[in-house]
Amino acid sequence: MKSTLPCTAKEYWTKAPVNDYYLKKETSQLKRLSEIVMDLDPLPSSIFEFGCGTGRNLATLKPLLNDCIAFGIDINPEIIKEGKELFPGLDLHVTDEAFFSAVPDPSIPCSFTHLVFTISVFDHIENLDTTNYKIFESFCARSYRYIILIEPFCGKEGLVYPELTDTPFTYSWNYDKLLARLPYRFKSIRKESIRTDGESPKKGLNDYYNIWVCKKFDKEE
Repeated sequence: MKSTLPCTAKEYWTKAPVNDYYLKKETSQLKRLSEIVMDLDPLPSSIFEFGCGTGRNLATLKPLLNDCIAFGIDINPEIIKEGKELFPGLDLHVTDEAFFSAVPDPSIPCSFTHLVFTISVFDHIENLDTTNYKIFESFCARSYRYIILIEPFCGKEGLVYPELTDTPFTYSWNYDKLLARLPYRFKSIRKESIRTDGESPKKGLNDYYNIWVCKKFDKEE
């Protein structure tokens, strides 16, 4: 039987359907993210989410942070369309890693923000430790102050489908190693494990999520 899957991870996630998981008002990871963000000192006055989906996470954080500047990008046009209908006050855009290029799209906000974050996004990018590391590096460079990652690492790097998940094009990366390679001066201020909500019947990967919180050094530090 011929496979109906696209030939690349990027193509697959561009066309992934909007499901109930993207529409949930609260998940365990969003709840914990909100608690961590509100514990930051100083609080961020601008936030950026890479792989924002419908914008649910931004919509939760924005009012908690005094209606801060909040914008997000996602590769999937249907999910962004859904998000703009659900959260018309958010600044959501359809784009890919080209956002991080030296000549950015003028229609998309390109300023740095005080906080950049992801929830289960880099685990859907192949070769993050090699040819696609520049995406991770450029994402982190967008931050003035904080980086927060909520991503899985099961102890090995590379593809974890179908062993731990029913979702194709899902990968496990060692974020301690990826962060250590950054040329920017960040320090880890928190790392903790979290069991996440998942839409897949195969729950194995949900036990391997961690939260990394990093803070950029001030010049005098």
